[in-house]
Amino acid sequence: MDDTRESPTLQMLERMEDGLAGGMVQVYDPFVRENLVPNQHHDFDSFLNSVDMVVIMVAHEHIKNNLNKLNGKIVLDTKNIHGLLKSYKL
Repeated sequence: MDDTRESPTLQMLERMEDGLAGGMVQVYDPFVRENLVPNQHHDFDSFLNSVDMVVIMVAHEHIKNNLNKLNGKIVLDTKNIHGLLKSYKL
């Protein structure tokens, strides 16, 4: 079973459920295999096809190895791993 207790993504989702996004957020984490939240994807391409903006919360190698697939998306990169156009960093 995956340990998700300290997941920054799940923490963000909890805050968004408290009134910000109303269930419109789509989620992908390459290490979480069980369904934990609504709108969770287990396939990266399926996830990318369902969103216009990507927020990078964790610098997983899977994400680093697939940065080219983020072309054309607006990206908020909280880990400073993305260098494409339309990328915003914290």
